[in-house]
Amino acid sequence: LTNLPRNSSDDMLYERLKVGDLPYLDNYSREFNNLLKMMVSPDPLARPSAARILSNSSLNPSMNKSRSQLYKELKEAREKVALLELQLAATSSGGVTATLGTSRVS
Repeated sequence: LTNLPRNSSDDMLYERLKVGDLPYLDNYSREFNNLLKMMVSPDPLARPSAARILSNSSLNPSMNKSRSQLYKELKEAREKVALLELQLAATSSGGVTATLGTSRVS
């Protein structure tokens, strides 16, 4: 990536950016590059809304997951947070050692 020019007198790239002509980013997908081009369109009506961007399943993989899968992942994340909180408390007090699925007093 390169630094953006401050104005058109610094670099002609600025003029290209103003008209929505972005350079293609090789390390990113064609779909992502297209999205960037739409987002910088000089025509505000041609730009995608935030809702449209979030509804794009390739940019928001959770859109492809079922409600039950999302709840399962949420439950697993909450269990992990609880375990980490136990481990943090153990390091603070020096008395409880927690391991995945169990905890024991030392």
